[in-house]
Amino acid sequence: MELGAILIGLVILILSLLFLMAPFKPGQRKKVKPTVANPAAERAAALAALRDLDFDFKIGKVSEEDYPTLRAGLLAEAARYIQQEEANEADIEARIQARKRTQGKSSTAYCPHCGKPVIVGDLFCTSCGSRLEVRTAEAG
Repeated sequence: MELGAILIGLVILILSLLFLMAPFKPGQRKKVKPTVANPAAERAAALAALRDLDFDFKIGKVSEEDYPTLRAGLLAEAARYIQQEEANEADIEARIQARKRTQGKSSTAYCPHCGKPVIVGDLFCTSCGSRLEVRTAEAG
């Protein structure tokens, strides 16, 4: 009877050790994919951290020796996010202007009533509101 109890105890011990060691096996770890955060949210977080640092310094939680270096780092991070956002906006604006230029050259016509430029295919003039002539390929 004692031998059976010892064997059962050893089996339970081995199974529990295998269960406890499973997370430490190199092939068993799950890889965490980095998340891509919203640049606007990152900028807001950097500015909030800067605001919190200033508050902590005023109430004495941050020492005078640490404050300038921490503040400079947070200012640089916030400036980087702001510059990225401005660069993205400038890129979008440049694409819009390029698109307007290419569309304006190839698809601009003039309203027969007021003479303002209209886009080919429009049914009404955006300036005077008069109905534009619809030309078919046969009437061309």
